[in-house]
Amino acid sequence: MAETYNGDIYCLKCKGFKQVSGEIFINEKGRRAARATCPDCNKPINKFLPKA
Repeated sequence: MAETYNGDIYCLKCKGFKQVSGEIFINEKGRRAARATCPDCNKPINKFLPKA
C-alpha cells in the first residue's frame, strides 16, 4: 500500500495553497515528495517533504 499525503500544497498557476490528497513518492535524488492534482486548474502539483 502506497503512502498518502493529506495537506496543503502551493499551486504555482493559481498562486495559492490548495487542500489536496495525493501519493508520496521518492524522486530520482532519493528525496520524499508528494504529488497531487490541483482541484481548480487540474495541473499537477508537488511538494517536497521532510526526512522521515
